[in-house]
Amino acid sequence: MLRARAKSAKRNLEGALEDYEAAFASGSTPAEAWLERAYLYVSLNRHREAERDFTVFIDRGEPTADAFYNRGRARLELQDARGAESDFTAAIERGSNAGYLCRGMARWMLEEVDSADADLSKSIELGESAGDAYLVRAQLREVRGDNAGAASDYQAAIDNGRCTPDILSRAGEALLATGEAKQAVYKLSQAIEKGAQDGKTYFERGFALAATGDTKAAAADMEEAIRHGLNKPFVHYFLGKTRLRNGDAAAAEESLTTALEAGYLEAEAWDWRGRARLALENFEGAEQDLEEVIRRGATNGETYFQRAHARMICANFTGAREDLTEAIDRGYDKGGYAARAVLSAITADWEQCYADANEALNRGMIIARMYQLRARSASRLNRVEEAERGATEAAKLEADDANAWICAGDLHVAKGESGEAAAAYRAALELGDNAATRFALGLALLLSGDGDIARAEYSKAVGRPRVKLRSHAGNWSIGRRASQNSRRRSLRSCRAI
Repeated sequence: MLRARAKSAKRNLEGALEDYEAAFASGSTPAEAWLERAYLYVSLNRHREAERDFTVFIDRGEPTADAFYNRGRARLELQDARGAESDFTAAIERGSNAGYLCRGMARWMLEEVDSADADLSKSIELGESAGDAYLVRAQLREVRGDNAGAASDYQAAIDNGRCTPDILSRAGEALLATGEAKQAVYKLSQAIEKGAQDGKTYFERGFALAATGDTKAAAADMEEAIRHGLNKPFVHYFLGKTRLRNGDAAAAEESLTTALEAGYLEAEAWDWRGRARLALENFEGAEQDLEEVIRRGATNGETYFQRAHARMICANFTGAREDLTEAIDRGYDKGGYAARAVLSAITADWEQCYADANEALNRGMIIARMYQLRARSASRLNRVEEAERGATEAAKLEADDANAWICAGDLHVAKGESGEAAAAYRAALELGDNAATRFALGLALLLSGDGDIARAEYSKAVGRPRVKLRSHAGNWSIGRRASQNSRRRSLRSCRAI
């Protein structure tokens, strides 16, 4: 026995174990020998043998708190949570404060989470292994969805000496889950500074940076995550979204395609790639992606709204109208009415254009484009006063847009108000000189009786660039057979909506 103890003290564990075996074979072994060998088995991570020896020691009539506590730990390692809980309770009854932490862990394994939380809180209250207790309780609260409590406990664990890269990362993740993105960035940055070089930490920081609006730094972190081994489909998906927000549609399409090809088959991946392809003017590809989103059960109006854009460019006006109607019915009404007003102007459906422009304005889409469309459709429907009001409102909202002033001038000409028309054309010329507007001004002056000034304007028009604006002297329809370039301009108007 003495030789076994000496070898154990010198960390010659295997030699000590041989001596204990010889002592037991000789018979008449004291109870302490079973306890000593149990500790030796614990050091060798031989938990089954350790549990056996602790049990023999306890059964021989010396059930100390330490023996119950250590048998409980062995049983935890053997996944015997119920037996471990019983041992830790016995240890606590015999005065072991350390038993609360371990019993909390055993009760967590038994899914008795309220009791587990109470035990961990008692361990913290007693100041027993506070850092470990805070750490375990943080993980328990994270599982329970109490991310604020988890973040607080992770910080307490750090304050109690558990400041490792892994725990800093966990603290950052908990903060991010509570919406504290800036604090999450700080914690995750600390983790990286302390040596965390795993892809997950970079990804989480990238996600947090995106939440703060720093999408360029977010994209850089997500790229780092991939370089550090987190080459997962969901990382490529989020990188694609972030790149699109940065305005890099080509890189976004590449990342989203990688995500889809690697198995990230959520509808949102097709949705974002469809948006990227819209930005790249790959309208057929965008329509196919958005079709897939809808096929997979998308119920939001925005998806139909986006597909309508693609269909408008591809001259599928019937399909675009159906999609915009669906978008409106699904709650995407303000933008839906505005875009359908644009579509109705393209197809020269002036009644619908007038109704939709009014609906968009009534829902708060107060932009010059809507007033222009209402004025244009009112003019085509011979509602001259409404047309004039619309053109005037458009000019007020978009005083730096020559087209708004030209539209107002055209309506004044239609009403015979040549003086007001001339003033509107002059305002347009201040924003951009061109032959068509000079001729329109000359016509207005001629109608008002200022022939000499009219001839002067005509002469100025000679040699000016013939820039085609939206309207002149009432000729401002888009027409049914609009070219693809005209449709693209209309689409840009919808995007502005």
